[in-house]
Amino acid sequence: MHRMYLGAVVGIVGIPLCAEGAMAQSANPAKVPANDIPIALASGITVHVRNLVVMDGPQGKALSLYIETPTSAADTAMTSREAKDLVALYGDAPQFASIQGASVGICRTQGCLEMREMPHEMYLFRKQPDGSWKSVPRVPR
Repeated sequence: MHRMYLGAVVGIVGIPLCAEGAMAQSANPAKVPANDIPIALASGITVHVRNLVVMDGPQGKALSLYIETPTSAADTAMTSREAKDLVALYGDAPQFASIQGASVGICRTQGCLEMREMPHEMYLFRKQPDGSWKSVPRVPR
């Protein structure tokens, strides 16, 4: 039997990419998720980063973001672009220089926000040698 080891979760980390993000942590510890970091993207859409996790696994460190967006689930071209823009923003941050992979899950239910349910909309990316991010196909469940 072959086992895959996934290292310990490095932490649930939030880096504000704007001044408001630093103040976006919930004062109510009972509220799940506690994070609500608004990020204005180049498209003019503001998404809310609700959960951010960094994991260390066999293929290196990976960033996982769960977000909320006002963009309709039917507009897959736009949600894909939002995910790529968000990964580029976080991927360029010095705190995440060692990240090799990233995923962005779009949450549309409370269960997803609480990480009890997998997001139906998930975008995966791998860092390229030139530092850019390339979309990779999602493996069917």
